[in-house]
Amino acid sequence: MTKLQSTDPVVELGRQIAELEARYEELEDLEHDARNAKDLSAEGYYEAARLDVYSRIEALKGALSCYEAKTLVGAMIQVAQVWNMIDFLLDADEAAERKRLRQEAERLIVSALRVIEREAGTDFNALGLGAYRNANLDPWTPVEDRLAAIKALAPEAKAA
Repeated sequence: MTKLQSTDPVVELGRQIAELEARYEELEDLEHDARNAKDLSAEGYYEAARLDVYSRIEALKGALSCYEAKTLVGAMIQVAQVWNMIDFLLDADEAAERKRLRQEAERLIVSALRVIEREAGTDFNALGLGAYRNANLDPWTPVEDRLAAIKALAPEAKAA
């Protein structure tokens, strides 16, 4: 596997996830072999190790939305994570879980879009698609800056 070197924290998380995914598969095979050999002790240890790796993978996947991507590779990783989240988002039973997953997906998507816009040298407004991405809802822009932009556009909002 190619080692990705980057100052992008999302790429670093992706690298760690990839390494853990490979380890997970290795442990799954070892657990299966131990089960077939009827080595219950080894099977139990491999299962515990596999579940620990799975837990770490899930934690790192969740962290992908906590950092803004800085590179196209980071954006690719975040878009892939949103793709993986779609079923969870659609199948979530509780409103709080749906809201959490939606917020996570929004952070991932907006982060990736910011990188793509920067790398493409254009933005949605220049394409006539400003309504597709409301800058006032950008989770990566401090709320104070978003409110100031809204008030600058609508002076009557200050009086309200």
